[in-house]
Amino acid sequence: ETGEEEVHQILRSDGTNALRLMRPFITEAGCLKCHAHQGYQVGDVRGGLSVTVPMNVILAAAQQNNIKLGISFAGLWAFVAFGIVFSARRLSQDAQKRLIAEASLRDAQLFQQQVIASAQEGIIVLDRSFRYLVWNTYMEKITGITSAQVLGRHVWDVFPYLKQEELEPLLEKVLAEAVVLEYEGRFPKGR
Repeated sequence: ETGEEEVHQILRSDGTNALRLMRPFITEAGCLKCHAHQGYQVGDVRGGLSVTVPMNVILAAAQQNNIKLGISFAGLWAFVAFGIVFSARRLSQDAQKRLIAEASLRDAQLFQQQVIASAQEGIIVLDRSFRYLVWNTYMEKITGITSAQVLGRHVWDVFPYLKQEELEPLLEKVLAEAVVLEYEGRFPKGR
């Protein structure tokens, strides 16, 4: 009757705690068909409904709910932790494999460089633009030109006379068909 929509309190009943909930019955238009003769108007409080529930029932339900939530959160936590550990282990293994592969590649490149450097044949490697990528020690010996003077430079810039010998179509064929070219020509000593 003081305008509150509900009132609740905890009572001590029969040696245990109990929750008491009380809500008012508010008169609505449909109620007046039967209760208008009692003097009620729409919005009046006609009475109330009170329910008392032992707290042990509520606490048991809350405890069960807390246990279910705890198990759910523990399961979720375990799942996430397992995912993190599994992913970290997988990343570590992948990183280890990559390091091994990189070391193998470095070893292979070093071996290749040593073989090319020690070969008793002139070996050159050109990129697709006819720029020198490799110029081995024997090429330095037979031409008198160091690798520092040719690496990264275009064939025709280093040896313009080779263009006159029509070497360009042969080099293009090598690139197009991936064939090996053996060329014997004379290099002017010291250029």
